Amino acid sequence: MKKKWSAVGCTILVIVLVAVFWLASPRVFLKGIDPLDVAEIQIFDGNTGESFSITDAESITHIVETVQCVKMKRTGLSIGRMGYRFRLAFLDKNGKRLSRFILNSATVIRQDPFFYETSGKAEEDPLCYTYIEQIENDGEEKTFLAEVMEVPCEVTPENTESSASLKAMVIVDGQLYVDTGEVGTAASCGVMDGNIDSSVPADQKPAQDNQSNFGSDYGFQYGMEDTIEVYTDGEWRIFRVMEK
Repeated sequence: MKKKWSAVGCTILVIVLVAVFWLASPRVFLKGIDPLDVAEIQIFDGNTGESFSITDAESITHIVETVQCVKMKRTGLSIGRMGYRFRLAFLDKNGKRLSRFILNSATVIRQDPFFYETSGKAEEDPLCYTYIEQIENDGEEKTFLAEVMEVPCEVTPENTESSASLKAMVIVDGQLYVDTGEVGTAASCGVMDGNIDSSVPADQKPAQDNQSNFGSDYGFQYGMEDTIEVYTDGEWRIFRVMEK
């Protein structure tokens, strides 16, 4: 019996040591992603509720390579925490999402269920937080996207607006829903009512059912009073029918 319990104890100890080692080991985001494979970075600003895209190859390469040079350490659980600054989705030329995470600050990344912080002595703007903020403030990338980027659907006055005012949107059952900036508790049931399966650039309105301007592969459930709730990054974002 003692030998049996000793074996069990050793197994538990090994599991604990492996878990501790895994939690303490550094994490590198965007590892293995070739910057040339990234055609667009879609960004949602949690402070303003507005979306914009980065499509310039030089800017994309700078962001991807900079983030890849930084080792991150887990600093705590993010489950149940609300509020964030930039939510980034890295898409290839076909609109397929290669990676996504939340940039909370110049040194903190959130990817549920953990927060990650730059380890060691960080360089200036190690995660391109200030760089992205400047792009958003200047609006240069938004203009570039609207004028010269070849987009997957035809650009018309009906589906293109000033990206300074365009928010995250999605079409479901022929109805356009707009992000309210609110977070729901939704969906006690784990079964999704549908899935967002395609996307357009962030400065365009979606043009067909189950299409958004903030990425794809997100599940949603119908809410109350002309709303749906989209599950992204560990939380339920509330979208409301856009008034005519």
